[in-house]
Amino acid sequence: MCLKLKLLRERKLHELFASEDKKSLLEASGVYATNPATCHVIFDNANAVGCVNLSLEPTDNNHLTPVLNVGIGFEDITFDPKNQRYHLIIEALKNGNKKFQGLVSEYDKNFGFRRCTLLEPTFKKRNKGFEGVGHFWRGNDEYLVGLAEAATRSKEYSGSGLLYVFRRAYDGTWATEREIELPPSARFKDYAAIALRQNRVAVVSQESRRVWIGEINDAFNGFNQMVGDVYRFPTDNYCNVEGVSWVSDNQLVMVSDCCKKDQKKRCREKDQSIHLFQIATA
Repeated sequence: MCLKLKLLRERKLHELFASEDKKSLLEASGVYATNPATCHVIFDNANAVGCVNLSLEPTDNNHLTPVLNVGIGFEDITFDPKNQRYHLIIEALKNGNKKFQGLVSEYDKNFGFRRCTLLEPTFKKRNKGFEGVGHFWRGNDEYLVGLAEAATRSKEYSGSGLLYVFRRAYDGTWATEREIELPPSARFKDYAAIALRQNRVAVVSQESRRVWIGEINDAFNGFNQMVGDVYRFPTDNYCNVEGVSWVSDNQLVMVSDCCKKDQKKRCREKDQSIHLFQIATA
């Protein structure tokens, strides 16, 4: 059964920042809620991070912070509360072998640049790399999780989403630990973002216009096959959802990219926006 998300509130992003207007192009691609009142939004067309009050009212606390980057824009954002570090991922950059690798940049709590690291997996196309990123600790070991589409990597996989688990190495880089295929209940047309909350996992598909919520085991090497629900959006106008983050156990915040030229006009209603949803129960 497909459940329905309950919309609590939403707003066009340009309305939240005093420096922006209707003509501003804010191609939101990722979001992370650092606490129940505040989230940070990143964009794939700008080297900036937006701080947004989750009341979604235009307040003085909403602002855009410029950040150092090797290119233009980011694909997703996550946060390490233990070390107060933000991790922003670039989908893919071309390496010296004409293949593409994702890149993770690390920033302090004020978004001062600390370091960046190329991730080991390679992709055939720039726009078929990492779609989302998450962070977690297990004991004294620190991990990142990268979400990609399995079909872009290997024929070994059935075409669902694929999680890459990276462990922090002694030199500060990220070493590939394992790959985990998403379960059949999370089989979508594409994969746009991931969010972690303890063992709970939320995955968004833009083309399917669905959200999957499941559970991964404590060892973070497989999913609980008995747990997994699919949620649909309140209307079909949510055509460009690109980022997701947990706000609480029953709330998700999401952001939407710019409407594409070949999409229906109704998709413009929700594009370049931030949305707060409540997770319904069966």
